[in-house]
Amino acid sequence: PEGSVRNVLTVPVDSVEPHGDRVRLRAGGLSAEITPAAAAELALVPGDTVHLGIKATEVTALPA
Repeated sequence: PEGSVRNVLTVPVDSVEPHGDRVRLRAGGLSAEITPAAAAELALVPGDTVHLGIKATEVTALPA
């Protein structure tokens, strides 16, 4: 991974599910919402390994 992100985790994908107008990616105990276009381009499936880049200014805490 490149760029200004300092916190990067390499984790397995747990699930990829539609969530409204987004797609929810669950990996490594975290969730990320991505666009359907990004989901199609990445073609992620459970078990794939991803690099999650976490920028503190972009984090939102949601109830479990």
